[in-house]
Amino acid sequence: MALEISLLGTVTITQAGAEVSGQVSAKSQALLSYLAVTGQPHSREKLAGLLWGDKTEASARANLRKSLSKLGQLLGDALPISRQSVVQPGKRLLAGCGSV
Repeated sequence: MALEISLLGTVTITQAGAEVSGQVSAKSQALLSYLAVTGQPHSREKLAGLLWGDKTEASARANLRKSLSKLGQLLGDALPISRQSVVQPGKRLLAGCGSV
């Protein structure tokens, strides 16, 4: 299932041609955008520190778990997640700046 993320202006997440419905927090949008733009797997530790560096390690990891859980519910298999790392979404993921 193709996943597309538009990063110009308001972040828009589209899956199979339809906009993903559901509440996605700003941090979850940032997480998904980072994964799409970098296009490589990242450890949970790295992602927690990147997005919640001002929190304790335990709090940062808890926040990451919550964000990944929510994204997993919304995106299903389009966002492969393991206990150690979060891998990039499927190869057909497009991260773009939108149409001009």
